[in-house]
Amino acid sequence: MSGPHQGSAGIRWPSVTRVYRVFGRHYRDHLRGIAIAYLGLSLTVVFALLSPWPLKLILDHVVLGAPLPARVRFLERVAGSDRIALLGVLVAAFVLVRMSDSLAGYLHKVGLLTVGEKLSRDVRNRIFAHLQRLSMAFHGRAATGDLVYRMASDVGDLRVLMIEVPDLMLYRLLTLASHAALMLALEWRLALVSFAMLPALYAFNRTTGEGVKAAARRKRAKESDVANAVLENVTTMALIQAYGRQDLEEERFRAETRASLEFSLAAMRLSKVFKRTSDLLIALGTCAVVYVGGRLALSGAILPGTLVLFAVYLKNLYKPVDKIAEMVLDIASAQASGERLADLAECELVMEDAPDAVDLPRPAGRIVFEGVRFRYRPDTLALDDVTFTLEPGERVALVGPNGAGKSTLVALLLRFHDPEAGRITIDGHDLRAVKLASLRRHIGVVFQGASLFERSVRDNIAFGKPDATEEEIVRAARLAQADAFITRQPSGYDAKIAEGGDNLSGGERQRLNIARAIVRDAPVVVLDEPATALDPRTASRVQRALDELTRGRTSIVVAHRLTTVAGADKVLVLDRGRVAAFGTPAEAMRQSPWYRTLVQVHDSERAHPETCPPAAAAASGEERCR
Repeated sequence: MSGPHQGSAGIRWPSVTRVYRVFGRHYRDHLRGIAIAYLGLSLTVVFALLSPWPLKLILDHVVLGAPLPARVRFLERVAGSDRIALLGVLVAAFVLVRMSDSLAGYLHKVGLLTVGEKLSRDVRNRIFAHLQRLSMAFHGRAATGDLVYRMASDVGDLRVLMIEVPDLMLYRLLTLASHAALMLALEWRLALVSFAMLPALYAFNRTTGEGVKAAARRKRAKESDVANAVLENVTTMALIQAYGRQDLEEERFRAETRASLEFSLAAMRLSKVFKRTSDLLIALGTCAVVYVGGRLALSGAILPGTLVLFAVYLKNLYKPVDKIAEMVLDIASAQASGERLADLAECELVMEDAPDAVDLPRPAGRIVFEGVRFRYRPDTLALDDVTFTLEPGERVALVGPNGAGKSTLVALLLRFHDPEAGRITIDGHDLRAVKLASLRRHIGVVFQGASLFERSVRDNIAFGKPDATEEEIVRAARLAQADAFITRQPSGYDAKIAEGGDNLSGGERQRLNIARAIVRDAPVVVLDEPATALDPRTASRVQRALDELTRGRTSIVVAHRLTTVAGADKVLVLDRGRVAAFGTPAEAMRQSPWYRTLVQVHDSERAHPETCPPAAAAASGEERCR
């Protein structure tokens, strides 16, 4: 059943209107191109009206010898009374009209496609720029694949709604109005016979077309299932081969493709039946026109050429009505993509500067959390009354069980989120009172994932400081213990990083990540367990690089193992979102039983590496013994 604002064809007109409201502003940048395209469109309608007239004149006035009507008697001044000469003139006129029609069609199509491509680019750029501004509250919930799909596929579908649908509607409106008016002017009786089939053709398209659209939707849903099966298989290939489940996966995929084939064949058969039935209705209308027109011609009421005109015009007249179901399907399909993009464009989860925000001058690095409380969901506190102070140049190890709030604390410092209570200051400046760009400019970050871009080594390091000199880049690489493996590359610093850094080892990726933070030269550094999943030798190299990065800077190191805590001035233990201990490592031992157990387990493992103390997993939150 349709909703109160939803047509029988499945179009939600308020949603379509919303899409035009959100993205309609992009038309303004392309008004000249749109005007050229629509000029070409108008000319193609005019030439479609003119195209059969030379044939009518040839039949009536060259073949049958009827006198030329007054409105075209100027042709006699060109061809005289010679029929052969008149034939030549009319053939030349036919060729000229067809050539002009082709030129107008080129102007229309190329102009429209150009505007469509530019508008798609503008929308894609707008959405991409908006994604950069959306807060981590949004990105933490959004599915990566869904965002990629919106940027790639949905933008293409939006072009259908923004460019092709208005063009088709205008073309069909102009065609129907101009052909109907001229047919009525030529012979009203024959025109009424022509119009008699329009209601039946329209009703058939609206009713039967719904079944065709439903079949097409089922077909697309099954095609999506097949695509998902392929994606799941490719991303889990190692697991499938390790468990020897290739045969099971092949059978599952064959089942999906069988179902997809059945729906595709059903949609194809229904579509062809729909098309043939529509053709039959058009043929019936044409037969009626030919029969009535033939009788009028035999009675002398019209010339035979008029019947030729009507036969051509009839095809042009029925075609827009015949394509209504197809246009409605285009709108219904494109509106879903438009809605998804409009949702993204209107998403207000943006971390913005306060109206009176100021630039944060380069801080000494004194960080204060005062009674900070934060929650992702209304019923669960992620941080509760977190209070501590870091003096400039201090290095603090942030430890705690999984889910204790370590990543949340880092996210608040980077102002990915704002606390619901309390405040965070750097050198006395409330983070909410300074400009976001200036805050993040003074914080260097090394995440656990070692994210690299598919660019050169130089560009990846300079990402931390786009205006970095060559000397600064090389110095940062040397301090990060990365210069040696970079210079071993044939292209050195110009070597291209593969997607995801797959042409580098884990340690090499992380050292480039550290070099990126070093070249930034920020007074505050945040490290999120940067040595996780590295072998001891590689971890040692990475640790030396981290020591260079944190020297003389206020540093927060998110740690899951005590090797990372070594060298920390203070330890901050979080448990269930609250501060369980804060102070020197010795003070943290006294204040937190959890931390004390973690240290004891670590010491026991070092003393007896061949054994696995039972408390290890409980203390660390992970199984570290092998």
